[in-house]
Amino acid sequence: MSFFHSVEFYIILAVIAAAIVAFSARPSARGPVEEYLVAGDLSDSPIDTPKIEVYCPDNGGIELWRYGVDGLTDTGALSLAITKKG
Repeated sequence: MSFFHSVEFYIILAVIAAAIVAFSARPSARGPVEEYLVAGDLSDSPIDTPKIEVYCPDNGGIELWRYGVDGLTDTGALSLAITKKG
């Protein structure tokens, strides 16, 4: 019974407790990687100061506004590639 009061016993107990905590904190398995390509609209703006604004309207979407872009024409296109992991 003196083993339960020894330093070795408490070291083994601490190592086992650390292993349990490490196993519990491990991240869960991730799902498949999904990639989306989202089209956007380009329009000219009278604001010349370069800046980016992000809006979240009530419909749950995201609006990204970029001002101060030079050389924008009607033939321009905007696409956003979104990668979702897990």
